[in-house]
Amino acid sequence: MAYTLETFATAAHDILTADPGPAGRDRLRALVEDVLKDDAFIARYLGDDVPERFTTHTDAGLHVMARDEDGERLAERGIVYAPDYVVNAGGIINVAAEHLGWAESEVARRVDATAERLAQVLAHAAALGVANNLAADALARESVAASAAARLAA
Repeated sequence: MAYTLETFATAAHDILTADPGPAGRDRLRALVEDVLKDDAFIARYLGDDVPERFTTHTDAGLHVMARDEDGERLAERGIVYAPDYVVNAGGIINVAAEHLGWAESEVARRVDATAERLAQVLAHAAALGVANNLAADALARESVAASAAARLAA
């Protein structure tokens, strides 16, 4: 199926409206995978020759950026932005808790830590003089690398 931004947004909205739970999120993931296989969609909305834009789509607080440079453009205008995986981490934490059987106290501890992570992202961006999304990505890469190294050492 060929997608437009509008058909993608409508389908995503319909999926999450019908089922905001784990099954709906799985269907949304499958939709995103399909959309990212659509070469025409990629060229039209995400290609290098796409005119400047700040977000590809915004709906209910979810902002999907077309390129890393969009974060820089937001910063230039004084707009504070952090990736969804930073500011909405509580949702992912709750999903993980469902699957991993974490205690409510562990979930609360992890959710509460998201504010500190956001503060770290903002401080890291300021220290490096880069946009918040780039700082967040760098910190995420460092965290994943550290976890992988610790597992290999164990």
